[in-house]
Amino acid sequence: MRRPVLGLSLLIAMTGCQLPPLSPGTPEAAMAYRVAPPDLLSITVRPEPAITREVTVRPDGRIAFYLIGDVEVAGLTIEEIHDAVSGRIRRYIVSLDVTVDLVESRSRRYFVLG
Repeated sequence: MRRPVLGLSLLIAMTGCQLPPLSPGTPEAAMAYRVAPPDLLSITVRPEPAITREVTVRPDGRIAFYLIGDVEVAGLTIEEIHDAVSGRIRRYIVSLDVTVDLVESRSRRYFVLG
């Protein structure tokens, strides 16, 4: 007699513990890293001579870069920063290749207690 009650209890508990279905879309888009102060970025502009700078995102969310001045980058992904820098520097260099890399994530800190 005890077994059917246990089985029924287990069935009820299992149906209440189902995970919600995953939403459609790519996980990469949901998990894209957003830049924040004081992250360190490396920006390279080619052709020769290549302009390479490592820049720290300032507390106001901007970076300063050669030829284009200040660029607002806080809250943007690496791809969005690439597009912003490319668009602004295209006025000075016609055929260019811009690379933006995250060198060091300084804005995310995790603490483990216990």
